[in-house]
Amino acid sequence: MSGYIDRFTAKLMLDSTGRVVTGITATTRDGATAWSCVPSCQGAAGVLSLQDPQSLNDDAVWTASTSVETEITEALGGLSIHDQRDIDSFLSEVEDVHNGPRCGVNAVLGCSVAVARLAAERAGMPLFRYLGGIQANRLPVPCIPLIRSVDSGSPSGGGALYLFVPHGASSFRGALTWANEVSQSLQQLLRENGLPDNPDAGGVFILEGCPESWLPQLIAAAMQKSGLTPGHDAGLCLTPVSVPEETLYSGRQREAGYPVIIPDDGLGYDSRGIQTMFISPCHMETLSDCMDTAQLYHDQHRAVCLSCSGAQTDDTFMADLAMAARVGYLKVGLPPFAQSTGLINRLLWIEEELGSAAVFAGTRKG
Repeated sequence: MSGYIDRFTAKLMLDSTGRVVTGITATTRDGATAWSCVPSCQGAAGVLSLQDPQSLNDDAVWTASTSVETEITEALGGLSIHDQRDIDSFLSEVEDVHNGPRCGVNAVLGCSVAVARLAAERAGMPLFRYLGGIQANRLPVPCIPLIRSVDSGSPSGGGALYLFVPHGASSFRGALTWANEVSQSLQQLLRENGLPDNPDAGGVFILEGCPESWLPQLIAAAMQKSGLTPGHDAGLCLTPVSVPEETLYSGRQREAGYPVIIPDDGLGYDSRGIQTMFISPCHMETLSDCMDTAQLYHDQHRAVCLSCSGAQTDDTFMADLAMAARVGYLKVGLPPFAQSTGLINRLLWIEEELGSAAVFAGTRKG
């Protein structure tokens, strides 16, 4: 029988941070296969929240792997791969019925993605088109982490993460070009001012003891050095940790000569004054959850930012999800330092394949 689920198999793998994740392969009754491997997400109710395993021999990881091959296979076996919502509903029930994470979010979401890939391949479509339809043609504005401030006087380290937002570019490829140029200019400015100029593994410059109010000016200077106009061509996205609001320029305060700042608190505002909501696929159980959350925010006339700047695997499904959900922003690290090279390359490939049908979600028109 074609198009019906036969089984799921699970293999233990590592994501880009070295944390243990569950790779999923879905197989139909006629032998077609598709795989997925969702990265870990600290704080999510997933495999790693069971025992926070760091070892491939950890009992919690093996329990999750076994649950995928037994409980999920039993629950979904015989269902059509084209009934994504029914499949995702069953997946959620498998987790909930045990009053806590059994398989783990990354494994359950992996099952959801693997089934969607099977259906997309059977339909002869790329995943983003299968999930989002003909409207899935908008490339998101990348939000690139550049600086993380550190407050040595705070027990938690405090500070904030500053992300470059090239909303004035004319294409996704152009936005990445600007991000690379600004990152290089910023590195040169840091070197000239005697500040740490070697980025961490994520391409982020760690600055300790610098006044928070000075950092937007530093990045604005890097923009100008790269030939960009702060606020017009590009702005900032801010992930506050313990920064007093009065020390920062917020998205609701337009200060001439400074970038727009979008507070990453779930209630931020983008460069057009539109409320921005941040969602992380790794905190959601299924593709349907991700798509429904994005649609809810669209219906409420809010901008959506998909957060993909953490751990990564070889699976680039989040690029397809960003397209299918029509998100306006994508929080993602800048290659070559970050682990997101595959995800970014997938979006570049999609933009090229769409050709003139591709639309960039930035503010510049025409």
